[in-house]
Amino acid sequence: MSAQPQAGFFDAETEAVRAELAANEEALRAERARRFEARKAELRGDTVGWKDGPFSERVTALLDQLAEAGQPANDMRDAILLGINSAAKQGRLDEAHVSFVEDKARKEVARVSLQGRVVATQWRTRTLEDLAEVHPACRQLPEALQRAAIAKVNELGGELAKLGFKSELEVDASCPRPAQELSHGVREVNTALILLGVNRYRNAKGYKASSEARIEYAEDYASKVLGLDSRSLPGVKMDLPLTTDGLRQESRPRARTGRADESPAGAPRQADPSGVYVGKLVEMSGERLVQKVGRDPRDLVAHERAAVSGDDARIGQIVTISYEMGVARLTNQSLAKAGIER
Repeated sequence: MSAQPQAGFFDAETEAVRAELAANEEALRAERARRFEARKAELRGDTVGWKDGPFSERVTALLDQLAEAGQPANDMRDAILLGINSAAKQGRLDEAHVSFVEDKARKEVARVSLQGRVVATQWRTRTLEDLAEVHPACRQLPEALQRAAIAKVNELGGELAKLGFKSELEVDASCPRPAQELSHGVREVNTALILLGVNRYRNAKGYKASSEARIEYAEDYASKVLGLDSRSLPGVKMDLPLTTDGLRQESRPRARTGRADESPAGAPRQADPSGVYVGKLVEMSGERLVQKVGRDPRDLVAHERAAVSGDDARIGQIVTISYEMGVARLTNQSLAKAGIER
């Protein structure tokens, strides 16, 4: 009579334990989902704070626009509604808040509308001075070329505004194909001017990086994009603020005071009610938390203090603030790291 292999016995027992744990986890997830949906329905219906207020018509209109956009806009609609309800209940619903969510709604409708119904917006007419923000090379080309580029950008931008986008920077791969094509067209104009300005400058200076093939390509590309013969408008200013490689020179570093708790300069942007933000807390007050995110010291995000719950934190600590349906949860990464080290 042979004995049952012990390994097989323990394998069966292990599988049973795993199955029991999986069932418990699934039941826990289901219960959390049920509670969340119940809480969400309660918050979603709490509109008494703004229904009869000065922003009632505007809030109703933006919520209707998201509803008409179809199922893909439902999450944004819920997030905005919960945020509006919370702000109104606490007496913090103001012009800035409503304008912010109107802009969020417009972009979401333009991005996901199933019926193609969008909120047409206004394109800010670009000027010659705006080309300097694109790249210094653009402003060193003949003015006729610059004007042709600006006219093309404003033509494309006007069509983009009809689709609900204020800027080519609002368009990404999730947006409708016509918007992507118009956005690409605006970027092509900018690219054509940069290539032409840089390569004409290199050629005029006689840099090693210059070549006939490059300048010919730049001229052909600009002519195609702008719809004119760029060679009929020759020349480039020789005071171009570029290095010999044709790259923008580094800006002078900002002065620092050396204080460890110094807050970065720049006005903070309002947090997206469905976003996740990781970074250092640089300001805490009764009304808001301000967090530095990313590498740029000027990239600041403001969170409404009343909408944030979770771990305790203080200025200088790294935290994660994640939103779900307009409600934020703070996780103190500094505390978590300290716990691991202990």
